[in-house]
Amino acid sequence: MVWQRIDDQFGVSQKVIRIPRKRRQQVVGLWTLANNYAVRALTDGVLEEHELDELDAKEPDVAELVRVGLWHSKGHKCSECSQPPAGGVIVHDFLDYNPSREKVMAEREGERVRKAAQRRSKRSPSGTPDGTPDGRGPVSGDPVPSRPDPVPSPLTDMTHEPQSGPVGDGSPSGLDGGEIVSLRARAAGIKDLAKVMRLLRPIVGTVSEAGAIELVQETTRRARDEVKNVDAYFARACRSSPDEVRADYDRLDVAAIA
Repeated sequence: MVWQRIDDQFGVSQKVIRIPRKRRQQVVGLWTLANNYAVRALTDGVLEEHELDELDAKEPDVAELVRVGLWHSKGHKCSECSQPPAGGVIVHDFLDYNPSREKVMAEREGERVRKAAQRRSKRSPSGTPDGTPDGRGPVSGDPVPSRPDPVPSPLTDMTHEPQSGPVGDGSPSGLDGGEIVSLRARAAGIKDLAKVMRLLRPIVGTVSEAGAIELVQETTRRARDEVKNVDAYFARACRSSPDEVRADYDRLDVAAIA
């Protein structure tokens, strides 16, 4: 996750004060939402025409932000900012306050490599704990105590007591693994889990069904409004913000979710 940074003097800066008071909240609101989008989508402050349309940016508000110098349009004379594409804008001094796409991607890759190394270090070639062939401690030779059960995943329905099957495995009685996955997908609002996994493949590679469900839940959890069509919402997120989906994948350690 990348945080949006705003100078604490922004609200009283000359550029903001030059916006007529009756329009100031609306215009600054657009600037704030657009800045947030640029941070999240790693655009380095550039907003293309279709992105302005998605933000429902009204032409007079865009023109006002350009007039006071908070945004620049194509052909601007500011030597500190690059040129946006035709029909688009660039947020003035964006990279003075926010990390560049290159820096964020490098940090995410470093985090991914670190987590992968941690996972490898916890596993021995034989798959037994603590690197011993029979699962015994390297000094005492005593069996290594089993690890405590993991913290329940967000996929676990905590609103009901877990049901126990005939062998006490915590699964709903009489259901096989595929049926349990289907129940979890439906509980998350997913209608076509196979399509979700196909959408994820070019972004993060092959993931488990449980991992795909958790990624979808994390994406919809951040939605400002109620998500009525989870499949369509997640498909749009994969198309417009694949880097954010990848960041969720790394942060949640989805590769380790079986």
